[in-house]
Amino acid sequence: MRSDFRRSKIMCLCLCLTCGLCFSSCGETGSGAAQKRHSSDSQTTTTVTVSAPAENSPENVGTQADHLGIKDDIRALFGHERKSTTTTTTFTTTTTNAAEYEKELRSMYTLTMDDNFVVTRSGSIGDDLIWKITFNGQTVLERNAESELTFKYDWYGAGDYTITLTSFISGEYRPVSNTVEYTISLKDTRVSPNEESILKLKKSLKSICSRSYSFDSDADDTVYLEKRMGVICDPNHDGYMESIVFYAGTSNSGSNIQQVYCSDRDIFLPDSYDDSLTYYVWFDADTKQDYLCKVTVSGSETTAKDAFTDDILWSKSNKNGCTLFGKQVSAEELENLGFYENALTFNTDTEPDNDNVWVSRNNKPSFEGMYS
Repeated sequence: MRSDFRRSKIMCLCLCLTCGLCFSSCGETGSGAAQKRHSSDSQTTTTVTVSAPAENSPENVGTQADHLGIKDDIRALFGHERKSTTTTTTFTTTTTNAAEYEKELRSMYTLTMDDNFVVTRSGSIGDDLIWKITFNGQTVLERNAESELTFKYDWYGAGDYTITLTSFISGEYRPVSNTVEYTISLKDTRVSPNEESILKLKKSLKSICSRSYSFDSDADDTVYLEKRMGVICDPNHDGYMESIVFYAGTSNSGSNIQQVYCSDRDIFLPDSYDDSLTYYVWFDADTKQDYLCKVTVSGSETTAKDAFTDDILWSKSNKNGCTLFGKQVSAEELENLGFYENALTFNTDTEPDNDNVWVSRNNKPSFEGMYS
């Protein structure tokens, strides 16, 4: 029964990962040089026609709302909570002038962009917002902005881009921010193979679903997992960087659960259902290696194993003393290792972060923006 449950979870997670890749339109990073770049004010260069609010006017739910309804059915099919198409952003206005109404809407949020074409929005995580991207005047992507405060898009290469925030107000999606405009020109940007690999892994991390669901058939207990953080390192020591994603959450019965996904692995990593097993990424500057560790606690004994090889990296026990890479060491020597100062873990107490990532830089953790 347990093996069936694990296979079901793996299948569910794979489906969620596939959905994340499809819905994100498979591309959010890149490089280029700006020929022009500016943030437009509330008098945006993009022409948008809106109607001023009128008393007792019926809602006009168009094709975008219908599209959201289709997504809602898909979410429900996989056990996700429905997002009602009638959910709207609350906005109060006293004007009946269409131009003034649009200007007020566009002052709700502010977009800024840095020299690397990374757009940052105001507001908070959880706001009901959509990134709307155009390329050479044509809309190419409308992406949920609820779980992220930063965004970068130049998937189509050289050309003219605009990015605007929209929200569902008075029966339709309306612009609720200024519009940033920029032009990507062709340019030979030379980066090291290692840095190019890191950029590609960051790109894939932004495409992974932020949520997944699984079901414990033994306890008939629904489990809710959420993406907490991504880490880029070389955990299997093959000379190639991989992406590791930590998921965590709780079940309806209150159990804490940690789940780890690695972009290149051939072994099954069991979920952590309690505090007896916790996954860490350990950056060891002494051996110049990164490790994905599973740390287990049983009574007074703590053991850290390599998740790929199951080799014991270190152990600490009142009965058997301390070991480090198979050799007996003193408690002081093990303490000087600084494992917990150089290892990262993400669980139910960790706030989800889709705008940043930890990267192994010379086997030391570096906290970086997803697009830096």
